[in-house]
Amino acid sequence: MKHVPAIDCHVHLVCEHGYIDNHLREMDRLGIEQSWLLAVDRQQYIEGEFPGYEDNEGVLKAASGHPDRFVAFAHIRPDKEGKDGVRAYADQGFKGLKFIQPRLPYNHEKYFPVYKEARDAEMVLLFHTGVVGYSQNDYKYGTSSANMRPVFLDPIARAFPSLNIIGAHLGSPWVWEASAVARHVPNIHFDLSGGLWTLKTMDSSDWKKVFAWERMFKKILFGTDVHYRNLQRSLAIYEDILRMAEATPRERILVMRENAARIMKSNLP
Repeated sequence: MKHVPAIDCHVHLVCEHGYIDNHLREMDRLGIEQSWLLAVDRQQYIEGEFPGYEDNEGVLKAASGHPDRFVAFAHIRPDKEGKDGVRAYADQGFKGLKFIQPRLPYNHEKYFPVYKEARDAEMVLLFHTGVVGYSQNDYKYGTSSANMRPVFLDPIARAFPSLNIIGAHLGSPWVWEASAVARHVPNIHFDLSGGLWTLKTMDSSDWKKVFAWERMFKKILFGTDVHYRNLQRSLAIYEDILRMAEATPRERILVMRENAARIMKSNLP
């Protein structure tokens, strides 16, 4: 199946020499027009000997250097930074915010001023949803996967209907919960990034159920969350999922590109 032009809504820049140039070359080769760069807090998220991901400064620098290819998302810690942090990131040029590992559930009232400020700044919000990988600093930061269930996006979206919200990983392993939320709440979307175990075990009948509501093809975004060397494999996974879901050519374009372009108000041709 021929690749369609794509926008990758879930990318982390690995701290490796030459990574940005290599990532751009692979984007060119595979027809990925734009990537949304999600920063991490390197102090909070440490995994063994992994070289790490770029933080807010690194992501903004990369996006500033390649504004036609990259969109910058700041990592925000709502417990610490609050609404003032949102405004500061918007003023710096970030177009979106990445949320992960909150001390409280995403829908806790303490965070609503943060979401309101993001709405006023017209920023896109991307939340990790589902079980999160282990980190050495989990206890220090109060990490609990239970705080990141996809249903916790529901009251946020209902309170701020103009706010564009993306849940990562289709809430794995709470896939059906995520699918129901996406179906019923207009401004919630999900990506299928990361090649997570739950998604890998879903067969054709499962994906037909996810996409049984035909408008669901307008609620799913292409996202990878992998090293640039695995981008081609991620494209193949999405193509396989869309084949199992019996997506039409138009529906494939929605998932791979146009849903993201609409959310980000992209000026891509």
